[in-house]
Amino acid sequence: MASAYLRRTLTRGDTSSMNPAHHDEGLTLRQAALIAGFGYLLMPAAYVEFSIMPKLVIRGNIEQTVQNLASHGKLFVAAILCYLITLILDVVIAWALYVLLMPVNRSVSLLTAWFRLVYTAMALFAPLHLVTVYRLLTTPDYLTLFGPGPLHACADLE
Repeated sequence: MASAYLRRTLTRGDTSSMNPAHHDEGLTLRQAALIAGFGYLLMPAAYVEFSIMPKLVIRGNIEQTVQNLASHGKLFVAAILCYLITLILDVVIAWALYVLLMPVNRSVSLLTAWFRLVYTAMALFAPLHLVTVYRLLTTPDYLTLFGPGPLHACADLE
């Protein structure tokens, strides 16, 4: 279908419709590139992974990790929100890269955008598990229901 459109456009000699930069509506290629670039630069996931989480999560010591998460709950919530902001930026970047790469090859551009969106949908489960850990550790009923040992094991599994 796209190749038939391309043939009609080329036989008419009208190539302005192939270049999104000539359209008044939508994004120019420069704008799409800037959105994708700034989206990558503004992603807070690196800050979370290299600054916040090493302070909270102690590898191999679940008791210390649970104590850190319980005493620094707001920092843990900030980390979860940073992950969610990263996922939102992933959707924006997928859209911007689709617009940016569409003039080169629409099919490949669409495929890469779908791959990025599928990755984002799958990555959404990680922050949701972190929300479950936060709820387990901050709700007093879970401590009385499970006790500290099983509760720490549940938090470690999540």
